[in-house]
Amino acid sequence: MFPIVPKAAQLFKSLTVVAVVAAWVWASGCATGRGVGGDQMSGVASFYSDALAGRLTANGERYDPQKPTCAHRTLPFGTWLKVTLADTGVTAYCRVNDRGPFKRGRVVDVSRSVADALGLRQRGLAPVRLTVVPRPGKAGRGGA
Repeated sequence: MFPIVPKAAQLFKSLTVVAVVAAWVWASGCATGRGVGGDQMSGVASFYSDALAGRLTANGERYDPQKPTCAHRTLPFGTWLKVTLADTGVTAYCRVNDRGPFKRGRVVDVSRSVADALGLRQRGLAPVRLTVVPRPGKAGRGGA
């Protein structure tokens, strides 16, 4: 009587399968605790105040200004980033362990050690490119 209903049901099943597969792919990427390697974004970087030393970050660690860590709004905790100053090309590496920054246009807050490696402390703010990378070796941490 309604020949369109079987076609609609078949379409619904197909869309359900696609949605389940898409959710599985998305969840499996998030479950690894890492961003997708090579992902890039750009914006403005700022750095944490030393006054925050010892406070808990969003992942439960205590903020240590001497460790190469950073805050990003959406990347999974544990994701390693290569932070490159857009105007000079200077780079440093850091691991996401906190959420933020929450000021418009800013994409990352870095620890003091990363800010020092980039020369960011003297500038305050700087345009940067972020690239998701595998965990760097000790020699590749940009001196941080």
